[in-house]
Amino acid sequence: MRAYWVIGFAITAGTIVRAADCTLTVYVHSSPQSGKILWQAEAAASEMFREIVTVQWRSGVVRADAADNGCGIPIEVQIETGPEGAKVGEDALAYATLFGKSGTCIHVFLDRVMRYRTVDMATIVLAHVLVHELTHAIEQVNRHSAEGVMKATWRYEDYRIMKSGRRLAFAPIDVELIHIGIAKRAQQAVSE
Repeated sequence: MRAYWVIGFAITAGTIVRAADCTLTVYVHSSPQSGKILWQAEAAASEMFREIVTVQWRSGVVRADAADNGCGIPIEVQIETGPEGAKVGEDALAYATLFGKSGTCIHVFLDRVMRYRTVDMATIVLAHVLVHELTHAIEQVNRHSAEGVMKATWRYEDYRIMKSGRRLAFAPIDVELIHIGIAKRAQQAVSE
């Protein structure tokens, strides 16, 4: 029901920016230990978003004019070693602060992602975590899908799919909500 409200709001707001027409800028703040695994995970995450929106990965300080491409303000990702002070479950690999005063920030717990048996598996899990949390940030809706990358909790079968080299898919409603979220972000960038 809430998803339909969001869809109706986006249509009535008259937004015309499509996700394919802009580039989403994501600034990643990480430690040197994330190195190659992070770079490979970013590439895999970009591929997962490929047919929906282009993602541009950056490091360093967010530039003041970073929202000049029509896709809204950048999203920040903080790669951390653990959830110090965060109220998250023991199995949580990441969380996003969607409505903070300083904007959206995603916190990824690299130590928890690295629990997976091989670097290759940890890389693909990190890619899925980035996609999952970025989707929350773009949609600006705290919801999960019954299947795919936006499930609340991935199960054995989901990890088996990842391990086989395939990627978890987006549910059709998530594709719609990403498009709506991009349009909303673009409208907010213009009005600010």
